[in-house]
Amino acid sequence: MAAGLLYFIFTPSKGLSGKGTTTLNVLSSYCVTEPGYYCGSYNLTSSGMISFTFVQNSTSAIYNVRFACNSTAGASGPSAFNWVSAQSLGYSQSSMQKGQLAMLSGLQCYNSSTQPFGGPTGALYAGFLLVNYTLSSGPPSSANPQYDAAFAALSIHVK
Repeated sequence: MAAGLLYFIFTPSKGLSGKGTTTLNVLSSYCVTEPGYYCGSYNLTSSGMISFTFVQNSTSAIYNVRFACNSTAGASGPSAFNWVSAQSLGYSQSSMQKGQLAMLSGLQCYNSSTQPFGGPTGALYAGFLLVNYTLSSGPPSSANPQYDAAFAALSIHVK
């Protein structure tokens, strides 16, 4: 996986007097992406709805773009996920060009393919953002196959 954003906090265990030891605490909210993708500005609500920015640099343009958020990435094929079109998440165009930023919101994260995630402020969700797309315009078909990618691993706290 490509390096994503990871935040560290150094905390003195006995104050700032210099007599204590310094420990490294890793905050567990991150979105680590596969090469060719970017995930940023992510936020998860208590009802399990995630907002995030997405950029793909893996190919030229992609079409029929859909996203899913699930606790597992290895489910049996694209029908196992609750796919939502990019247009339903606030993206107004029919394709995403290479390097184009998409600000997406309102994607439901699931604990499984059927159980929506939900939790109080501070609850941790661990899962994956997935993208499904074709490389040509027009409906998916044997001549215009769909591609899937679990493009980001998530560990995110409810805000």
